[in-house]
Amino acid sequence: MVRPFCFRSYRPSFSGYGYGTDEFVKSFGRNGWRFTFQPDSLAGAKKCREEVVIHSGFPHFYRIEPGKINIARVMLESDSLPRLWVDILNSMDEVWVASRFNVETFAAGGVDRRRIFVIPDMVDSRFMPPSRPRKRGRMFRFLSVFLDLSLRKGWDVMLYEFAANFSESKNVEWVVQCSPDSAKRLRGVIREVGHRGHKTGNITVLGKVPTVPELARLYRSADCYVLPTRGEGFGRPYLEAAACGVSVIATGWGGQLDFLDNRNSRLLKYKLAGVPAPDALDCYFLAGQRWAEPSHTDLGKALRSMLERPALAPVDCAPFREKHLLRLIEGRLATVKKRKTVKREFAPQIIVYDRKWKARQPTPREFAKELKAAGKVVAVVGTGRNAGWLSEFLVGHGFDIPFYIDREDGRFMGKKVYSPVSLPANARADVALISSFPAAFAEWVGILKGRWNLKPVIFYSHNK
Repeated sequence: MVRPFCFRSYRPSFSGYGYGTDEFVKSFGRNGWRFTFQPDSLAGAKKCREEVVIHSGFPHFYRIEPGKINIARVMLESDSLPRLWVDILNSMDEVWVASRFNVETFAAGGVDRRRIFVIPDMVDSRFMPPSRPRKRGRMFRFLSVFLDLSLRKGWDVMLYEFAANFSESKNVEWVVQCSPDSAKRLRGVIREVGHRGHKTGNITVLGKVPTVPELARLYRSADCYVLPTRGEGFGRPYLEAAACGVSVIATGWGGQLDFLDNRNSRLLKYKLAGVPAPDALDCYFLAGQRWAEPSHTDLGKALRSMLERPALAPVDCAPFREKHLLRLIEGRLATVKKRKTVKREFAPQIIVYDRKWKARQPTPREFAKELKAAGKVVAVVGTGRNAGWLSEFLVGHGFDIPFYIDREDGRFMGKKVYSPVSLPANARADVALISSFPAAFAEWVGILKGRWNLKPVIFYSHNK
C-alpha cells in the first residue's frame, strides 16, 4: 500500500509543470493511490491531513507544514539557484528533481546532495510513433513547441538560421507551436525581420493551447523537432517528439541529456553565458546565473544534416512511462524519513536593477541601509504578491509608504492605490520602488520619468 500523501501544485495549461501535474494526478487516481490534490500552491492552500506533503513548483511559494514530511518537486534551467531557494530546499526532507542535470546544479548552488533524488516527468502513452510511414515528396518540416516567447527557448537562434538558409527553399518549412499571446508577438518579430529586408517565408506560427492528441498529431507531422534552448530542467517536448518517432536537434546542455545523446539525436555545441536582462526580468530568479548559448553555426550545420535523414538510434522512453515512474515514487514514499524539524528564518531575496538593467542582489540589511540613505518615505509601484512582500519588509524596517501606484485606482495593503492619471501633482516620495510585473519595468520608468527617484526592484520572500 502506497503511503498516503498530499500533492500541492498549480496546473497552468500547456507548460511543463502543468502537463506534469496533470499526468501525475491522473496516474495516481488510475492506480488507486490514497492522496489529496490541492490544485493551487500559489494561493490559499489548506492544511494537509496526510503526514507527507509534496510541494510542486517554485520553492518561494511553498507552505511548509511543521511536524510533517515535506518533499519538494522542483526544477530550474540555469547553472545554480537563488539563495532563497537553497535555504528553503535545505529545510525539506527530500528534494525531487526531474534530471541528473539538476542534481548537479542544485548541489553546486548549495542544496544538500543527500536530499536530492531524481523523479523525472512522465511522458503520456499517447505520444507514440505513427502507424504509417510519413509520405516522401512533401516539404521537410522542422517543428518547435514552447509556451512563452522567452529567450531561454532559443527561438531567436532558430529564426535567424532558418531565415538565412531556408526561407527561400521550396522544400523546407518551419512550424512553431506556442501560446496565443506568444504567437502574436512572434508574428510581429517575423514581420519586423521581413521589413529589414530578410527573407521570412515558409514559417508557420500556431497560436493555440493544444490537447494531448492534437499535440501528438503535430509531432508526428514533423520530420525533425528542433529547439536550440538555452536551458531545460527536463526538456519535455524533446521527449514527446522522440516518443512520436521524430528526429531531434537539441542543445547539448540541460535536463534533456538524461535521454538524448549523440547516438539518438543531434546535440548542438554551446558556451555558458550570463542570463541577459530581458529573461532575468521575466524569470526573476535567474538573475546573476548562467545558461547555455547555442552555436548559430552548429545549428545551421545540424539543420542541413537533418535534410539528409540520418539514421539515428531510437530514444528509450521506457524510464519515463507511467509504470516505471510510479515504482520510483512508491519507493521514495516508502523510505522517506521525517527528519528532526528545523526552525529557520528564510531571508528574502532582493534584486535591484540599475538604468542599464544590470542586476545587483544586496542582502536585506544592505537593501534597507541603501534605502535609508535616500530617505524613509517610499512609494511602491505595483500591487502584486511581490509588492506585498516588499511592503511588509519596508514597514518592518521603519519606512513610511504614503501611497501605491498601479494601472487603475483601488486599494492595497489598507491604502489607496493611484493610477498615473489620478496621482496628485504634488505627490512626492524620497524613492519609488517599481515592484510590478518585471516585463513592465521599462514602461513604468517611462511613465514616471523625471518625477521620481526610481528603483526597479524584485523582492520575493517565502510563504510560511
